[in-house]
Amino acid sequence: MTAFAFGNVLGHHQANFSEPRPDRRTPATGKALPVGSFPANAWGIHDMHGNVWEWCRDYYHRERPGGTDPDLSNVRGMVNRDGTYSLVRRGGAWVEPAWACRSACRLPYEPPRRSDHIGFRVFVVERA
Repeated sequence: MTAFAFGNVLGHHQANFSEPRPDRRTPATGKALPVGSFPANAWGIHDMHGNVWEWCRDYYHRERPGGTDPDLSNVRGMVNRDGTYSLVRRGGAWVEPAWACRSACRLPYEPPRRSDHIGFRVFVVERA
């Protein structure tokens, strides 16, 4: 198990994130890029690290319960100051450093808030 689909280090040729580019040859994008701008993971899915945070269906809890089915989509978790409940976001974004793009990184975000660095993923499964 590694921190990223590509190993334990994430490079700017693999994902859209905003850490300083040491080689200065790859400029920071300053925005989300079209899906498919970076290599796919082992399952053929593009841009699972960086670009935009992805909404998840479960509520945010400080600790995960573990077990065979840790789904918390029906259990409200952390209450925000305004009385709303945060959902989980994963994957990092173009405005975040590489550590936020780790597969295990999960952070809260309030559904009413809008941002140009958070969205969701649509999947289409083709049947043969």
